[in-house]
Amino acid sequence: MEFLLAGIAFELAAFLACHKALVQRTVMNIAHACEETDMPIEIQYSDDRKGVDFYAVGYVTGKEIIECGKEIFKEKGFSSLRYWIVDRSRCTEYEVTADEVRLIAELDKRAAKENPNMITAIISETDLQYGMSRMYETFVGESGFKTKLFRDRDTAEKWIERELANIS
Repeated sequence: MEFLLAGIAFELAAFLACHKALVQRTVMNIAHACEETDMPIEIQYSDDRKGVDFYAVGYVTGKEIIECGKEIFKEKGFSSLRYWIVDRSRCTEYEVTADEVRLIAELDKRAAKENPNMITAIISETDLQYGMSRMYETFVGESGFKTKLFRDRDTAEKWIERELANIS
């Protein structure tokens, strides 16, 4: 019996050692792949969780923007957000169709019902991005978040500060 238990223990130890090595290699491969791939959307919440920065980086598609926006809207603290900054200053390629802009506007209008007082600053340094942002403003109309377009982050942040001071 002791011999049988020792054999089972040895096989189990060998299996676990092999399995651990496989898991470690998989984790290392995933980490390596992430380092080589630029994430197109970066989300950063303010320390007090009252604001969110939505950075578009590198090549960005409308689908990525839509999916990321949906994730933010699902967040437990979404209804307490006071501001949202969409910063496309690090975006090198912007592949968003008019239909995707319309869908983003529709999603934002629905989200504005849950959080009607949130303000949004959209930073668009290129003419294409700025034009798409103007289209978004038209689609969202008065039923969405209070939104303003900017060409640089500094001006956008100053506007956010003024608006928040007026609300408080």
